[in-house]
Amino acid sequence: MSDSSDLTSSAGQGTTAALERADDISGPGRPPTEGRKALLEFVRLCFAHKRETLLNNLARVYPRPRVEAELAALRLPSTIRPEQLAVEQFEKLLEVLR
Repeated sequence: MSDSSDLTSSAGQGTTAALERADDISGPGRPPTEGRKALLEFVRLCFAHKRETLLNNLARVYPRPRVEAELAALRLPSTIRPEQLAVEQFEKLLEVLR
């Protein structure tokens, strides 16, 4: 039986791996697009500190009230953890925080 930290890191690695695979769609040997690079960096920021909420991780870089407002606008609770988001939700969040 895994402890919760194993699940958290597995989820984070799964999201990062999914984004890296998405970069490979353009073809072998081709670099990922700038948009995908930015998204991958953003996802890494979201998972920067284990056992932290998405809000707490993002508030290290973005103003906390702004992150709270954007999470609410996307109908995401302020207590959500990064491993609970789909890739599309990371894309939307990055878009509104840029």
